[in-house]
Amino acid sequence: MQVPDDGVYSITTYPVPNLRADRQPTGFQLSGRIHLNRVEFQAGDKHVIIECNKPIVPSDVPLFVMRKR
Repeated sequence: MQVPDDGVYSITTYPVPNLRADRQPTGFQLSGRIHLNRVEFQAGDKHVIIECNKPIVPSDVPLFVMRKR
């Protein structure tokens, strides 16, 4: 996802572990959630909110976020 004036972020609902098998950090951090029709997460110092016209999920889902370089 492109965040204007900040960069590109990868987001996933899958709980990514903090370390890969080679013990290097994945870069993903728990940083937001999807609530009904609203995707909300922290991208650096920006708070990103995306509202859809229909529900995406029936209940809250955590989001894991990583800034791409």
